[in-house]
Amino acid sequence: NSLDDYTEAYNTYYSDNFSLRTHFIDFLNKSEFNVFGVSSKPGIVTAGKDGWFYATKSKQNYENAFVWNDKVIKMVRKELIKRNDWCEERGVKYYTVIVPNKMNVYPEHLPRTVFKKGETSRYDQITGLDSDPEINMIGLKETLLEHKKDKYLLFQKTDDHWTDYGAFLGYQAIMKRVEKDFPELKPQSLD
Repeated sequence: NSLDDYTEAYNTYYSDNFSLRTHFIDFLNKSEFNVFGVSSKPGIVTAGKDGWFYATKSKQNYENAFVWNDKVIKMVRKELIKRNDWCEERGVKYYTVIVPNKMNVYPEHLPRTVFKKGETSRYDQITGLDSDPEINMIGLKETLLEHKKDKYLLFQKTDDHWTDYGAFLGYQAIMKRVEKDFPELKPQSLD
């Protein structure tokens, strides 16, 4: 009905389907990384050393720039106890698993611009709730750090997902904790 609608729709279509578009975008991304050592999407991806990439959203947690105040920790504690009680009433055991981010496991590949600004981390604050007998907290940071020099990587180099091996180690740590409550459940071995 309107030429304006048609030209706008055509422009959108052409921009998305220009035959060399993906090649140009790929070239630009690789150039920015290889020449300048920076991510083409710094708000999303932080380029590290040796081809490692990190989710920029993880930076605040790694840097310990912000920690929760006592009020927030009390609210989290109260919520975890509430969930535990709800499950307990139904004959279910409730566990909370806290996974560290990739920056905390492989900080040696971070750029110099990313560094710790405080001693206490949110991870430490939350896993510290494990001392409460009403909370079944499983923190996986120690397990992953213990195995980071193994033959296999625990996280993908170019994204923040676990590798199969990292996920397996997380599974084993969870099962070792669950086995304390349910001795009949045995964690599987890697083989």
